Amino acid sequence: MNPIDDIAGFIRKNQRFALASHLHPDGDSIGCLLAMTLGLQALGKEADALGVDPVPFAYRGLPGVPLIHPPGKSSRPYDALILLECSRPERAGLEGLSPCPHIVIDHHLSCRPEGRINWIEPSFGATGQMVLRLLEALEVPICADIATNLYAALLTDTGSFQFNNTNARELHDAARLVDYGANPGEIAEMVFHANPPSKVLLMGKVLSTLQLEAQGRMAWVVMNRQAMESAGALPEDTEGIIQHLMSIHSVELAAFFKEDGDPSRFRVSLRSKGLLDVSSIAQGFSGGGHRNAAGFTIHQRLEAGIPEVLEALRRFLSGSA
Repeated sequence: MNPIDDIAGFIRKNQRFALASHLHPDGDSIGCLLAMTLGLQALGKEADALGVDPVPFAYRGLPGVPLIHPPGKSSRPYDALILLECSRPERAGLEGLSPCPHIVIDHHLSCRPEGRINWIEPSFGATGQMVLRLLEALEVPICADIATNLYAALLTDTGSFQFNNTNARELHDAARLVDYGANPGEIAEMVFHANPPSKVLLMGKVLSTLQLEAQGRMAWVVMNRQAMESAGALPEDTEGIIQHLMSIHSVELAAFFKEDGDPSRFRVSLRSKGLLDVSSIAQGFSGGGHRNAAGFTIHQRLEAGIPEVLEALRRFLSGSA
């Protein structure tokens, strides 16, 4: 049996499911979580969509967002925890959940799954495409609400179909979701053209720190807590900023250093063009991701940890020249 058949068979035989995705959710994780929850409910299953972090502003208009709630003590155990775009409960911030089988559905190449059933398929541009196939295998009627969530997942994880993970299959899946009822214009308006002022203010502050190296092949920016506080911004407002670095014609590798709420750690987001595999750098720092988009956490103060990461990036880039 293939993983789709295994997962579909398990779902058919069971009734009560918890669903979760990774911390700091993005469009693919939120879209998958909502689509899978709605799909299970359409089958008459009990489905609890769990989220530790709040839904980012850009995705609050997606159908079913009120279904997502913080994890709490369950009155009775779940038949399974379904992890979407996430390989382990710890990455979803779940602690103390009653023991139950884990089902992992992810498209990250660096994913190290620990589920009873693991479906890892890096060739897909978005995990939302995998959820679409699973729901179809379960014979769930794909309504406009499910299609909207999956289209948002695909749109965001392919960078509006601009990333190298966009192939004929991704475009064909987008067309199928439109046929199911997704409205491309409305979804793009909601996700990309409804930013709060705080995000634009933060973007200006971050981009003012721009540094270029290696004859313009590498760009990096820094965001500390002071920048966020002065802009009145939230962590979710950082999404998409790194793409402005990638818009520079000479840049092949971009890094975004982001101070977390805890001053003893910070996040690093990486992007690249072409065959430069930044997931290999991220894995070296216990992170992961895709070939052209990856990230990791450094457990040091921002100013102390940046030099080490920059040195690793410089070595990586010099080796690719």
